[in-house]
Amino acid sequence: MQNCYQALFRIYQSKELYKQAALYAQKLIDMTLKYNMNQYNLANKYLELSNCHLQNNAPQKAWEAIEEAKKYIINEMQQGYLLCATLRYYVHVEDLPKAGTVLEEATQLYNSNTELKAKRLTHLLEAAVDYYMKIGEYDKALAMQTQSFGILKQNGFIPPIAYRRLGLIHASKKEYQKAIDNYEHAFLLSDSLGSIQEDRSAGEFATILGMEQLNQENKELIRKNQEIQLENRRRLIILLCIIVASFAFMFFREVRLNKILRRAKDVEQSASRMKTEFIQNMSHEIRTPLNSIVGFSQLLGSISGKDEEAKEYTDIIEQGSNHLLQLVDNVLELANLDSGTPILTDTKVEIGKLFRQWMEETKNSFKPGVEPVYEPGQEEVYVHTNPGRLTQVISHLLHNSARFTEKGSITLAWHTNPKQKLLTISVTDTGIGIPQDKQDFVFERFAKIDTFSTGTGLGLALGRLIMEKMGGSLTLDGKYTGGCRFVLTLPLK
Repeated sequence: MQNCYQALFRIYQSKELYKQAALYAQKLIDMTLKYNMNQYNLANKYLELSNCHLQNNAPQKAWEAIEEAKKYIINEMQQGYLLCATLRYYVHVEDLPKAGTVLEEATQLYNSNTELKAKRLTHLLEAAVDYYMKIGEYDKALAMQTQSFGILKQNGFIPPIAYRRLGLIHASKKEYQKAIDNYEHAFLLSDSLGSIQEDRSAGEFATILGMEQLNQENKELIRKNQEIQLENRRRLIILLCIIVASFAFMFFREVRLNKILRRAKDVEQSASRMKTEFIQNMSHEIRTPLNSIVGFSQLLGSISGKDEEAKEYTDIIEQGSNHLLQLVDNVLELANLDSGTPILTDTKVEIGKLFRQWMEETKNSFKPGVEPVYEPGQEEVYVHTNPGRLTQVISHLLHNSARFTEKGSITLAWHTNPKQKLLTISVTDTGIGIPQDKQDFVFERFAKIDTFSTGTGLGLALGRLIMEKMGGSLTLDGKYTGGCRFVLTLPLK
């Protein structure tokens, strides 16, 4: 069908019936786009359509075809053809300044491209003749037309329109005898082509017959395609019925399982509430006598005077009581977080200020010979977080590093990753470190590597739980071997 449209377009173009030629040129373009066929010559097809519209005195449609052709230009050959079509358009609408500019650009392109000049020079010469005729420079028009004649003669055929154009030039120069000779030659050539035109007309009808045959074959293919589609629909309906039945079975099974899980969850939540309430009540009952012990131990220390032994005993009582209070507080906090208590992270703070404050508050607990190091990622960053909870975790890590680092340094560093939207914090020390096989163990509750050291064994477990509640994480860097390095990440909001 594409070949039929191409043949009909050429037939009507050769007959100079440009209205019908434009119709088949448009059909040819539409078919090429619809079926995504080879678009290598699509620019040339649009430009031929533009020329047909100009011959039909439809400049607006001609310009639209030129604009479409620009989208498919892929080489200098087509660019030269585009410039010639644009020149013909500006000459037709009598925009002669733009026409002159385009002619100059086209001439430079043809002179620089040998292949273009050899194969498509007649396009430029014909457009230039029209331009020079419009501006009244008939000698230049005659020179261009004469050069075009020579190329056409080499190709073996000079169409009647070339003689008519030459006759028009001579008539404009008032060389009427030469004009008459060229017009007579054009008429004689047209008569001699009559038989050829009849053959083309016969070819046109044969093409139409072939198109009808293609239409019949197309209808048969459509019918077979409909039968195939109908069979496919039947299979699809059966498949959908099977899928719906499967989903229905899975849905009812899921509903039943959800009921069982919901009852189990209610039982679990009830037990968790009872556990939390028990811990809270016991913590309150334990905290009250412990506060009394701490108070009385402080009182005993103040009245013991210079009795060093009594003062030492009271200090031991006070430290043990404080340690027990800390244990109660940690257990209570773990219970609250386990019960689902959320941690709000909507407080806007300048993160650098918090880090400097943490270092200032904890560096007094560092042993002699331990250097505090602060490495900020940038000067000033504001984030939304929970400064109280963050302070709790970082302070615990810094105090841990201070307890187990005898010399070297303790480094608090942070940086932001805008691409991943993360705030990364690290606490690094040069202390005794943690064995490789114990690095996961230390985050368990009541976990202590040295059972004789002070502490509840809940700090790291509580810190990791707090970070997870805030949407982040707390991990131990296993690749660092110079001591310990704890890494915290938080979403950057």
